Amino acid sequence: MEITKSSPASLDDIFSSNIKQYRVPAYQRHYRWEEVHHEELWTDILTSLRLNHQYFMGPLVLTAVPGNNALIDIVDGQQRLATFTIVYSCIRDYLNTYLDDPGILLSEIPSDATTRNRAKKTHSNCEAYLSHNARPNIREERYMILNEHDDAIFFTFIQQTNGFIVEQDLIKPAANKSRIIKARWFFLDKVFSEIIKPNPSDAIKKLQLLVEHISINLLFLPIEVKDDGDAYQLFESLNSKGENLSGADLIKNRVMALCKTNKSKKSRVLSMWDEL
Repeated sequence: MEITKSSPASLDDIFSSNIKQYRVPAYQRHYRWEEVHHEELWTDILTSLRLNHQYFMGPLVLTAVPGNNALIDIVDGQQRLATFTIVYSCIRDYLNTYLDDPGILLSEIPSDATTRNRAKKTHSNCEAYLSHNARPNIREERYMILNEHDDAIFFTFIQQTNGFIVEQDLIKPAANKSRIIKARWFFLDKVFSEIIKPNPSDAIKKLQLLVEHISINLLFLPIEVKDDGDAYQLFESLNSKGENLSGADLIKNRVMALCKTNKSKKSRVLSMWDEL
């Protein structure tokens, strides 16, 4: 197995290259995180923020896409990266709402020049972690590309600038809604109830500190492997954070590994798998 040596990287490192897009391959799982995973992540974020400590978020298994130096496949870690993208988008949308009308969120939030400038800077930082050149409404500019099942919802409701937070956004989604929509609601609720509402006079500053902490102090270990075969092997052995692999996931992963670099075989396997 050929592994490129790596060192810990923050989200500021991961989402800062002008040439890289991170893609969830077709054979990978859909977005599967549920409220229990979101709760665990949110607790990790707030605990490490309160202690002002760095926190290790686990490895990322990555593999280059042949013939495309700007595209990297995420073999393991897509659930975490997608969820942090959702967190950034929630904070961005709150700040967008505040900048349009400071009184919409809470009348007690200051609207002086210093606070508004802090909000503008933090809003721009969130957009910069969502897309190259802070242009989230352009598909080709975004950092994260999910698989076919999730990508349209992810782009429309998470990555694009959706304007302002409205009352409907704060109503818990029905059980049959997309897990991405449910994740967005969870973090909108947490950011408002635990960051903005308790102390409105410091809310914008707290959002700034939260974004800075997430971006700098939460560390990953990117592991780049040469080909898919090595990636599948690492995927099985390292997938210990988040939702455990099901037996079906393991079987699918093993079959894909046997296909090696044969794109035709992979395509047939995926087609047959989706019919099961």
